[in-house]
Amino acid sequence: YYYYLNYYYYYYYTIKGIDLSYFTKFNRIWILLNYNQELNKIEENPITIDRFVEKIATILSKTTILEINQNKKQIKRKIPYDPSLIDQKQIDSRTIYVEKLNPDLNHDDIRNIFNNFGKITYISLPKHSNGKNKGFGFIEFEQEPLVSNVLEYFDKINKDKDQNNLNLPIYRVITKQNWLDEKKKSEFDTDNAKGLIVAFSNVGPDVHRSIVRQVFEQIAPIAYVDYTRGQSNGYIRFRVAEDAKRCVEEMTTKKQLLGDKQINLRLLQGEEERTYWQQLNKLKFIANGIKYHHAHRYDYKNKTQKKDQNNQNNHQNNHQNNHQNN
Repeated sequence: YYYYLNYYYYYYYTIKGIDLSYFTKFNRIWILLNYNQELNKIEENPITIDRFVEKIATILSKTTILEINQNKKQIKRKIPYDPSLIDQKQIDSRTIYVEKLNPDLNHDDIRNIFNNFGKITYISLPKHSNGKNKGFGFIEFEQEPLVSNVLEYFDKINKDKDQNNLNLPIYRVITKQNWLDEKKKSEFDTDNAKGLIVAFSNVGPDVHRSIVRQVFEQIAPIAYVDYTRGQSNGYIRFRVAEDAKRCVEEMTTKKQLLGDKQINLRLLQGEEERTYWQQLNKLKFIANGIKYHHAHRYDYKNKTQKKDQNNQNNHQNNHQNNHQNN
């Protein structure tokens, strides 16, 4: 997958190029072209696609990294794409993960909340199809020390709220590396990952998996949706046990519907929880075995083809040598 992804970037960005109309859909490019520095916010009335393409074509004509074709419709890299030049660990070290966000908050709201800590390089705020955010996001700062300041501030705010019953929004703020560790733990550490699985049943007919995800993510970010369209039951795997427990309590209280039917929820515990993780491990074991089989089959095929090619080359060389000797 990694190989083909890199080849895709190399081919389309370096050799073939991509259409400007597609390039302008990239989140960072859209923000860059619509961001008003004086007002410190995104323009309320974004420019049209045609004006978009015209504007970015003018900008790209001055860069030394990308080049644009003569009709100003496509761009490609002047320098080949090299993923090894990107220090992802360095980027992660200055990035925070924030959850329990109000679904109505947008990029401007997030920027206004966190701008006081220092310059923000990038904000990633995943959204549902209805335009509301999914309750979490990532904020990349220009400098790594700013992350410690943010964590310290929100840790103090959350403690003060608990002690003084202050009416303040509580955001869960951690480093991106901690988020990655939690995600990995919830997916693989079956010995310590307790209280993460919520079972739900009595789902209405023809409910799509994306709808299930959207409903549960209104409570908190989730790690995985174990559900297939047409089933009447399934499982939701959360990243944090506290979120799973809160999900059952809140959805039961408000009588949550899925497909015009009130769903039943419960938190997996004890033997039922262990059985679920055991079945999941079996599936992962089978999947890894298939991946291992295909990898070695591919490797064996390549070695066989190379061996056949060498034999053929040796045969041709011997034939030529015999011919010359004769």
